[in-house]
Amino acid sequence: MCALDLTNAFDKMNHQGLLIKLMERGLPVKVLLLLEKWFDIGVTCVKWGTIIYSAFFVTTCGIRQGGVLSP
Repeated sequence: MCALDLTNAFDKMNHQGLLIKLMERGLPVKVLLLLEKWFDIGVTCVKWGTIIYSAFFVTTCGIRQGGVLSP
């Protein structure tokens, strides 16, 4: 029996590493460019309680969680 804990996998995902892996697997260039642009413009903020938000900051690794388009 084997168990694999991936709870932090989305937090530490390297954007460039993912794009390289997808390129090696033959993903169409247009899709790669779309994903690269999507990662480049990714900003987020932190919400405390119900109405307090932090300033927006650029995400350099990881994937946003909880959104409609999150994996």
